[in-house]
Amino acid sequence: MAPVTVEVRTFMDGASADVMAKSVAPEIEKQVNGVAGMEYMKSTSGADGTYTLEVVFESGTDSDKAVNLVQNRVNLALPELPGDVMRNGVKVEKLSNGLMLGISITNPSGNASAIDISAFSGGPLKEKIQRINGVSKIDVLGEKKYSIRVWLNPDKMKYYSINVNEVNDAIATQNKIASAGSLVDDKLEFPITVEGGLATPQEFGKIVVRSDELGKTIYLRDVANIELGSEIYTANAYGENADGAVLFIYKTPEANAMDVASGIKALLAEPSDYQIKTVYDATTFIDGAIYNVLETLVLAVAIVSLVTLLFMQNFRLTLITVTAIPVSLIGTFAVMSGLGIQINIISMFGLVMAIGIVVDAAIIVIENAEHQLHEHPEMTVKQAVSKALDITFSPIIASMLVLLAVFTPSLFIPGMAGTIYSEFGIVLCASVVVSTLVALTLTPALCALFMKPPKKNVIAKSVEWVITQKIRAFTGLAWTATRLPILTIALLAGGLYLSVERGASLPTGLLPEEDTSAIFVVGSFPQGTALAKTDEYLASLTEQLNALPGVSTSVEASGFNLLTNTAEMSSFMMLLSLDEMQNRAESDAVITEQINEVLASNTDIQAFAFKPPVIPELGMVDGVNFVLLAPELNPTELYKLTMDFNTRLMEDERIGLAMGQFEVTKPSMKLNIKRDDLLKYGVTFADVVAGMQTHFGGMYINTFNMGGRNYKVMVQNDPKYRLDPEALKKTGLSKATEFVSPTINSSMLKKSKCLTSSLATTLSKVYLST
Repeated sequence: MAPVTVEVRTFMDGASADVMAKSVAPEIEKQVNGVAGMEYMKSTSGADGTYTLEVVFESGTDSDKAVNLVQNRVNLALPELPGDVMRNGVKVEKLSNGLMLGISITNPSGNASAIDISAFSGGPLKEKIQRINGVSKIDVLGEKKYSIRVWLNPDKMKYYSINVNEVNDAIATQNKIASAGSLVDDKLEFPITVEGGLATPQEFGKIVVRSDELGKTIYLRDVANIELGSEIYTANAYGENADGAVLFIYKTPEANAMDVASGIKALLAEPSDYQIKTVYDATTFIDGAIYNVLETLVLAVAIVSLVTLLFMQNFRLTLITVTAIPVSLIGTFAVMSGLGIQINIISMFGLVMAIGIVVDAAIIVIENAEHQLHEHPEMTVKQAVSKALDITFSPIIASMLVLLAVFTPSLFIPGMAGTIYSEFGIVLCASVVVSTLVALTLTPALCALFMKPPKKNVIAKSVEWVITQKIRAFTGLAWTATRLPILTIALLAGGLYLSVERGASLPTGLLPEEDTSAIFVVGSFPQGTALAKTDEYLASLTEQLNALPGVSTSVEASGFNLLTNTAEMSSFMMLLSLDEMQNRAESDAVITEQINEVLASNTDIQAFAFKPPVIPELGMVDGVNFVLLAPELNPTELYKLTMDFNTRLMEDERIGLAMGQFEVTKPSMKLNIKRDDLLKYGVTFADVVAGMQTHFGGMYINTFNMGGRNYKVMVQNDPKYRLDPEALKKTGLSKATEFVSPTINSSMLKKSKCLTSSLATTLSKVYLST
């Protein structure tokens, strides 16, 4: 149903959205643009150093072929990408926007930290789930992978005249797993092993950063605190305010959701030290909907059988008529199998509609045969059936053609509606054709074998009398209509007018809304808000919303924007799982309104609650997405245009909510570096930039092995040396001659004017949803 989408994703440590948009996006997009079968592509450069490109292909494109085509184009761009991007890798994979399962992982005993829970979720658990056939992607919200964190102390580095490059080089050269060769004599081989790969903070602390001729040795532990921590500290995940992890699981476009979910649930049922809950399950709604359709199917068969018995007043004739139902359905299933149509809500809906149709032709044959026996008692059953078939053959064929003329146009509806309802039309058309064949072949044969001359009892005669009176009344009404054509045309015109006028006021939609027992909440504080404040509000909001009647449980994530799928410390999201429909008094729509009232009470945030969309593959939120393109405008002008457009949207009474994701109001420090003056201090521009990235953005050096998995070694300033602009003045670049060059300090700002600081804004993207 949804178009094939291929995602390209990469990451650069410490990079801003502007850096990613200038150094990564142009190279990849230049090569990927125009790949065979592509409809359009869109990219996001995040403030957390992430870059995501989504390539949407034409409907009907083979997903595996699309991935290969994009991968080949990305490979052409790899030599032009920055080295930091190459080290993190560029992933190319099929993307399905349809969220299938949402899972919460917590540790009620309290024995595991948030990092331990996240490491288990993003490690062993995620790897097991990925092995299940049909799983496309698994997002671990607020994932905290294990990492050796080297927290630099700028004061100690200044004291020892240690440059950050020396620290990085020392780790890179002394934490290395490598082969040392082997010794081979005439009889034996002796492999040479070297303990080069470090694994614990203590071992990393013993790395020698510098050693001089006088025997003075400076270790890594002398200039940094080293611990086993998390790779990132920009997002958190919770399960009802308890430390935890949240997994969002997506399926591949061609996979069967029921089969995939069944395999995952079987895996999650295995014993574990952690508490694993399913807080969102899209297949529950699918399973319930199909069960309701099957229930309707059974009821339809029963009602058709009873109505047939009521009017025919003959069990034999009723049995012959009802036999057409399973035979026609089996024939329809054969057509569905041949065309690759699965049993789903749309195809089952077509079968329900077909139940009343498949018996019509059979009833015509049976009723006419009975009429022949009644009018000509001398006839045998076979003669009556033969004559009835001669009389009804043409009307039955004409009826089939009329029904095909009604349902066949649904196969040619353009766009997404055509994609959805084409299966509905195919099933109905197939059932009409099969039921016609059954009426002209099987039904006459059964009549010849089981039909007997009619014997009307009192009930049958009474029913027949009522039908006769209705026929007479209808005949009289038709006679009157033909004698008063002006009145008839006037009534027809009035009916058409009322249909159009009343129909225009009815709400329209691609598919009706359904109660899925789940509600999403997304929100953001003003740009630049710290994660601690977001966490504080999210904890309070969780308590409020979980206290609402009908809410069963929830999972939360701070530092994550669900709409753009990027990390933002000022953003948060919640997924509320509701009680089953039969166990709560209010619908999900009413509870959503209650949540929005709670969110509206805090004017410091922009937040809203919404139900999962009817078709998740088409987007996270029901509505319309707009992308504003204005290459001639700078970010500030584009932001003003976006806000004006958003304001005009909100003035339309038909729009419930319009919001944009484009922001240029986030405060940041811009360093204006006078490159010529840097030579006075014996450093280059590259030294300054690399040093700043390590100190304040974090630098990925290499990896260490723990538990059979590799994790990153990250170097960065201790958090207390990254609190305010004053921390910049304590950061320096040193040379082996013990000459210290301050990167930013008051003397440099006053005397050399080499570096100055000013407030600036970051670059984002335009994203409006209504």
